[in-house]
Amino acid sequence: FRFVIDRLGVRRSMLLGCTCSTLYRAICGLSSSRQLMWFATMTVAPMGAAFGVPVLALAVRRYTHRENRAFAFSFFYSMLCLGCLLGSVLINIVRDMMMDGAVILGVKISWMRMVLGLCTLCTFYTVIAALFVRDIQILSDLPLKDREYCKFKPGTFTVRETVKEIVGQAKFWRLAAVTGIFIGVRMTFRHVDATFPKYFIRTYGPQAPFEIILAINPIVEMIGTPLMTGLLLKWKTTLTQKLLWGSFISGISVFALSIWESYLGAVMFVLVLSLGDTIWSPTLYEFSTMAAIEGKEGMYLAITMAPMYLAALPVGLISGWALATFCPQNVPAEERRSQLMW
Repeated sequence: FRFVIDRLGVRRSMLLGCTCSTLYRAICGLSSSRQLMWFATMTVAPMGAAFGVPVLALAVRRYTHRENRAFAFSFFYSMLCLGCLLGSVLINIVRDMMMDGAVILGVKISWMRMVLGLCTLCTFYTVIAALFVRDIQILSDLPLKDREYCKFKPGTFTVRETVKEIVGQAKFWRLAAVTGIFIGVRMTFRHVDATFPKYFIRTYGPQAPFEIILAINPIVEMIGTPLMTGLLLKWKTTLTQKLLWGSFISGISVFALSIWESYLGAVMFVLVLSLGDTIWSPTLYEFSTMAAIEGKEGMYLAITMAPMYLAALPVGLISGWALATFCPQNVPAEERRSQLMW
């Protein structure tokens, strides 16, 4: 799909990605067919993801000047975090109001399906917003104050030519190596989605507000990312320093749950994880996007997103086994070994 981004341009790629994501969420909210869910998960879901955040990152590159691009990527990451925050708030409100579900038009709907329905409406809004996007590119070879831009025209190259050109460049393989290193750190973030909610409910009860704890992450990153970017620019830290310091801080965050099995431990886990992420994630986005060949950014964006998707598979396997082994459901607290799991 990444080569298609280069051929379609930002606007049409956004429209395709937003439409696929809307369709996938609608199927999740309305369908009760396992076969249809599998089909949607293997088709429209990955298409929506492929034409989602990577296309937004490409848009940030084309719509900004090299003099303000670092801050642009930090604000871009902040807005991603704002979306996560609003998602947590949505879950909390719907769960409090409809814990036992609701009857709409004679149909009993669970609170989870209601959340999916509202997510579908929010995603449909992005389809409308994408209609107003322009395919332009800011001219970075001219002064920022001139605010000059041109209309971007996608290339007419073939996939074979693109692959041959990109894989023959040393910087592509350096980027692949750097992003591959972060798969381990990204696994921690995937455990936040896959493992932490079930662990928290099993440990503190079905009413435990795990979404409130998780909301710390987008709040810290939304506020802290631009501030951290400014500090790092002031301190003149190198790319290597930012990636190493940030990933180290994010990586050690999980030890908080190993030391304190309490609300404090959960808060510290998410807080430290988020602080580290404010350092290295925007830096990695900017580094990978700017390393790309102009007009052929799709392959580079694919490499950038690789840690997120490659981390999902092992976490899915490890999460189920770890919860069943160390934090099983419906057992006395003394039989759980959650701290060992973390």
